[in-house]
Amino acid sequence: RMWQRIVAAARLDYAMQAAPHSTTEGYENTAMATMHNTQMDGFHERESYDGQVFRWSHPLAEIVVDIPAAPHRFTIDTGRLRGDVADLVCELFVNGRKVPSDEVSIHQGVVTFKAPGAWIVPGHPTRITVLTQPLQEPRRPDGQRGRRLGLPFVDFRAEAV
Repeated sequence: RMWQRIVAAARLDYAMQAAPHSTTEGYENTAMATMHNTQMDGFHERESYDGQVFRWSHPLAEIVVDIPAAPHRFTIDTGRLRGDVADLVCELFVNGRKVPSDEVSIHQGVVTFKAPGAWIVPGHPTRITVLTQPLQEPRRPDGQRGRRLGLPFVDFRAEAV
């Protein structure tokens, strides 16, 4: 497990250095079903299952939101589309700072974590980065390789606390 976390952290570090993102728009919307594509990097298109609209993330994904500089609680509802995810290797970062594992709560497919106000920079978009142990979809009927999936995002919320 430690080796998986080290490899995951190294991949995140490389990805953040190799492909920096730039945004010029304000991103206030955090509702997953209506979030603008430019707010999300590393997500598949919208899908629906049993009436739920959601997006699968890639194993490395990022959401950009404009939130005030204050402590925040972030919530990712996976809709349990990938099971409970409690035993899943998942690393979370807020503006490049790793959220300590003991600060992450996972219960019935809902991932909750907090970020101190010092991590939120006034006047700049906040980047929530998720690095997840990948799930490989089976080969498609046409023989093509399936997608590498991270977490399903049914809902994402950022709330000041």
